[in-house]
Amino acid sequence: MEDHGQKHTIQVEIQTPVGDWTQDFNKTAKVSEVIQAVLEHFGLAAGNYELRNVATNETLQPNRPLVSYQLEDGAALMLVPEQGSGV
Repeated sequence: MEDHGQKHTIQVEIQTPVGDWTQDFNKTAKVSEVIQAVLEHFGLAAGNYELRNVATNETLQPNRPLVSYQLEDGAALMLVPEQGSGV
């Protein structure tokens, strides 16, 4: 049960070429950690991927935490192979 304090997690919907996944992540999780979790969840091969904010088409930097993007609960992110990675 939560009081009026800040939530420490954020729910995001991640869209991938193989399906969508809605998951709670710690707000301080780095974008690279989220990408790794998505790859493991779907059993995707390691490669060069990036996350994009669907609403703004902004590419999220791997070394930044989710909280730094002021994402709302339910934000949609898209996992895409990096340009030129050949994935």
